[in-house]
Amino acid sequence: MKNPEYQICPYCQEEIKLDAVKCRHCKSYLDQAAGPEEPSMRAGKEARSIDRNLKPESSGTPGLQQGRVKGGPRRAGSLTVVAVIVCAAVLATLGLVYAYSLLGAGDQDLAEKTVAGEQQVGAGEQQSGPVTGQNLNTRGNTAGNIGNYGLAAIQGDWIYYVNDTDGGSIYKIRTDGSGRTKLNDDNSRNLNVVGDWIYYSNKEGEGYPRAVMLNPDYNYHLYKIRTDGSGRTRLNNDLTMNPIVSDGWIYYSNRDREDEFYSSSLYKIRTDGTERTRISDDVTYFIDVVGGWIYYSNESENHKLYKIRTDGSERTPLTHDADVYLYVNTAGDWIYTSSMARAENLLKVKTDGSEIKIFDNVRYTWGLNVAGDWIYYLNRDDGHTIYRVRTDNSGLSKINDDDSWMINVVGEWIYYINRDDDYKFYRIRTDGSERQAVE
Repeated sequence: MKNPEYQICPYCQEEIKLDAVKCRHCKSYLDQAAGPEEPSMRAGKEARSIDRNLKPESSGTPGLQQGRVKGGPRRAGSLTVVAVIVCAAVLATLGLVYAYSLLGAGDQDLAEKTVAGEQQVGAGEQQSGPVTGQNLNTRGNTAGNIGNYGLAAIQGDWIYYVNDTDGGSIYKIRTDGSGRTKLNDDNSRNLNVVGDWIYYSNKEGEGYPRAVMLNPDYNYHLYKIRTDGSGRTRLNNDLTMNPIVSDGWIYYSNRDREDEFYSSSLYKIRTDGTERTRISDDVTYFIDVVGGWIYYSNESENHKLYKIRTDGSERTPLTHDADVYLYVNTAGDWIYTSSMARAENLLKVKTDGSEIKIFDNVRYTWGLNVAGDWIYYLNRDDGHTIYRVRTDNSGLSKINDDDSWMINVVGEWIYYINRDDDYKFYRIRTDGSERQAVE
């Protein structure tokens, strides 16, 4: 369902206000006839990828004669020189103003477009630091967080999280602990933050707010809301699980089958709610989207690992044994997962399926979440406490003593549900320090 206060730009297909005369994304005037992309549009898109901290080049005019103009009086020559300098300065100033308008605060949604040549964000590599055009997310959240119900996400200096003590409402807080702000009243899950927008699953209906998503009495539909709490918009009518926002699309499992509750097909939809497309009939649950591929656990094939192109082509099995693989975290050339047939051993599989490496010393893993060089997980043999180990199988260590659930890693923090304290939301540093309840 589209917001009646907005329309779609006919040139760049981005969302703009209904009464807009000029698109704030591509800078096209809306009274132009629809047609091929104008040079001004291309220039605008390229200009927005420029570092905002670059200093303008000198506006001086090389080779300008500073003496008399040949054949005229000295005063006329001086006036001509001054006029030329003034004109050059004015033109340079206008150029800077125009460039700034392209890069201004109104263009925050540019993060939903992938800049050519930009390094792809992998597992646990959401952007941190002040929110500027250079560190807005191009991907909404990590697969590790979404596989743990997406209770937290980070962009710049802001952490966005689900507050179950307030019915699942979304809050935001700065990484230094200041600026805590409530953004909605929905029972939310699966947070993805890209630019000015938060995309999430909204549980509609009555029920206990802390219940897991996989409950047949609950209907989770896709919504989006601006990071300031405005513009709440419903995007689909699907029963949506594990959505990942990447490059202007939302990829998700849709519980669209009537024969079995857990049966979910693979879908995608534009971030404006258009072009809803079924990608595969495979029953999917855990998914990751990296480099034009979707990696997933295929329940139709006994939870073997598969990959498929985001356009639905080249469906390829990556594992061929009878094992059941849960959780899909892609980092570099490896997929990190948990093997049910091997006592929930942690293992990693090459993204082309050519190799499998087993972490023999890491067993009974649950809630797998890869962030940078570390793998965080719940140890089911130690009361669901949080552990971590490096991706090279070194540095195995215990993080906390709580009976934990739904571990989400954002920046230097792990957010989780503490079942020892009435399912309250907690956070702890990734090194195990500063454990605290989250309000």
